[in-house]
Amino acid sequence: MKANYLFIGIAYARGVHWQEHRKFTRVLIREFGWGKTDDYYKIIQTEVKCVMKELIDTKKGESFDPDIFYHHSVCNIQCQFIFGNIFEYNDKKAIQFFDALEGFSLDTNPAVMMTIFPLLVKIPFGSTKRVLSHIFVARTFIRGQIENRLALRKKLGNSYKPARKNYIDCYLDEIEARRDQPELEFSNDFLILALLDIFFGNQTVGDVLTWTTLMMVYHPEVQKKVQTELDRVIGPDRDSDVNDRYNLHYLNAVLFEATRIRPNSPFGIPRMTNEDTSICGYFIPKKTYVVPNLWSVQGDGKYWPNPMKFDPERNLDNNGVFTQQSRVHLPFGI
Repeated sequence: MKANYLFIGIAYARGVHWQEHRKFTRVLIREFGWGKTDDYYKIIQTEVKCVMKELIDTKKGESFDPDIFYHHSVCNIQCQFIFGNIFEYNDKKAIQFFDALEGFSLDTNPAVMMTIFPLLVKIPFGSTKRVLSHIFVARTFIRGQIENRLALRKKLGNSYKPARKNYIDCYLDEIEARRDQPELEFSNDFLILALLDIFFGNQTVGDVLTWTTLMMVYHPEVQKKVQTELDRVIGPDRDSDVNDRYNLHYLNAVLFEATRIRPNSPFGIPRMTNEDTSICGYFIPKKTYVVPNLWSVQGDGKYWPNPMKFDPERNLDNNGVFTQQSRVHLPFGI
């Protein structure tokens, strides 16, 4: 199974292009403090409050699907770092973009197969059409954001200064800086592909929240224990803080178990061998796609006794402290 490509961004690229774009993105993530700074956690808290307000103001005790709100809020947090701004929940274009990202997440497995077998793109399967439609909508939205930014930068010239440092402006600056290095392929088109990878990849966060919520709906005794722990550790009089996670042992165990029993995809992102190798007696030649079967690991009774049972307690020690066991746990791939 030799390598071909449906699209090239960060996740599926290779060679110098992959190395330079991955390096560029990792440097920006560190500079932005993505996942590590107080500013980042304040953005998350603000978005959580927006979701809660939306639920209280619009649902008022009615049944609803939290998946929509989970994914939209996760996307909005990303938008702060990608575009330098967030979008209102009633922004029609943003909603279409968020829905396309979520739709792609739901059709992840066909997308993986299309990457491995590009010929499937030309076969009008229902799932193929859906994946391509999701990509088209997301690509169109991102292209519009880039074009608006380029127009603003052209209008303001040297006086242009973004309110928040963001991926798009940094990448556009990099394009100018690398004009004499065309082989590295820093361009508007590759910026779109890189952003698609980032947005599609982070849909897993919304999926984890949705599956965890569903698990607690099916297991109200687990939900009750989580609420009891939240009341004890945080209480009703203050907002949660990132450092609270170190004392929320049962909640950590629930999240860990939810990602085990329901990994975001049965298959991980395809990888390619860079040399001839052998695994378990099977010869795999150079430049061959290898697709990890995550479910075979997450549901292996050898490592997880009674693997189909949702059991957060398996991740707690005798003192009720969350302990990541030495079992195999690969919810997001290899």
